[in-house]
Amino acid sequence: MESYLMNFKFKSEVVKLLKYLTKPSILPFYVFVVIYLVVFSPHVARPDEVPFAALLKVLPIWYLAFYVYKARNTRSNWDVNLNIFLCGLLMSSLGDICLVYENLFQPGVVAFAVAQFCYLLNFKRLYKTYLLAWSSFPIGIMIYIFLFISMQDVSMKIIVFFYNILIHTMLFYAFSCFESKPCAATLSIMLGASIFLISDFTIAVNKWIINFSLAEGIILSTYYVAQLLLTVGVTNVTKEKI
Repeated sequence: MESYLMNFKFKSEVVKLLKYLTKPSILPFYVFVVIYLVVFSPHVARPDEVPFAALLKVLPIWYLAFYVYKARNTRSNWDVNLNIFLCGLLMSSLGDICLVYENLFQPGVVAFAVAQFCYLLNFKRLYKTYLLAWSSFPIGIMIYIFLFISMQDVSMKIIVFFYNILIHTMLFYAFSCFESKPCAATLSIMLGASIFLISDFTIAVNKWIINFSLAEGIILSTYYVAQLLLTVGVTNVTKEKI
């Protein structure tokens, strides 16, 4: 692992990652995000609980799912299972729809838990070594204890407990696959997983600890960036010969 990291050329790999993120085939994702921002301004305040808001919210994720679907059909020797990752994106979109409605928060968390399970199954196929990745578990324990004190609903405590395990296991494998073979694709996966955790932690803090005005903007921006980075990472791992 140390030799891999020592040979990791950070600047060149970041440039490569930026090229992935600016491919013409990725641009519709940005367009859909902008449309949602302009129409409902979710970064300013929570949108109304209407179906049109849910539709515009999931369009960027549906486009990423379409992007993965096309990638799945163009190569046959992927090091990850793009069918499973595609299911993860679709389950995420179901979670997105649920979270538009306050009374569907619990089903939304369950949907995202399934998505995290799909993601970790993919990243598990890439890892060979791990060291720094172990830090994900004590972080998960501290976060859950922090939230447990503030949650009153017992069923919610149980759901969040299992979700916490899944997302930090996903984070573990995301870090470990980067440690196993540092490159632009695995860097993208590691960053995406980390930013996903920030998005979810912000949701939890805003819901159970303290409601603050910037929460919706932080949740939205980190969530979309995380999903984009994860998608870009898994659809380029074979090209980089992991």
